[in-house]
Amino acid sequence: MKTVMVVDDNPSIREMFRALLCGLGYRPILMENGKEATIYIKEYKPDLIITDYDMGSWPNWIIFARFAKQECKIKVIMISANEKAKEIADKEGIHFLEKPFDFVKLKELISKLLKGGEESGECH
Repeated sequence: MKTVMVVDDNPSIREMFRALLCGLGYRPILMENGKEATIYIKEYKPDLIITDYDMGSWPNWIIFARFAKQECKIKVIMISANEKAKEIADKEGIHFLEKPFDFVKLKELISKLLKGGEESGECH
């Protein structure tokens, strides 16, 4: 079963993703912030990370996203309503969905990124 780590400081958003991902047959791992996720990323070895851009409790999400993408070879989707976020995501090579996001597009992107028999990246 593929594992998806969701990193968002909003408990309602995390629970929405839990329901969505379980319904799609994925194992969700929910984290409140990037700092917490960075601690547990090696333990859970997710196949995909979905992260919010604006997390006031730990604004340096980019450190986490770079670590996940470059060190662990994990695919990352950033979600945000912030106009600057798409530009940053494009620069970092991170997939982006604008809030409010279309659930059909979200499901398609998750399925596309998780298709095939690829296993999680290995963190070094």
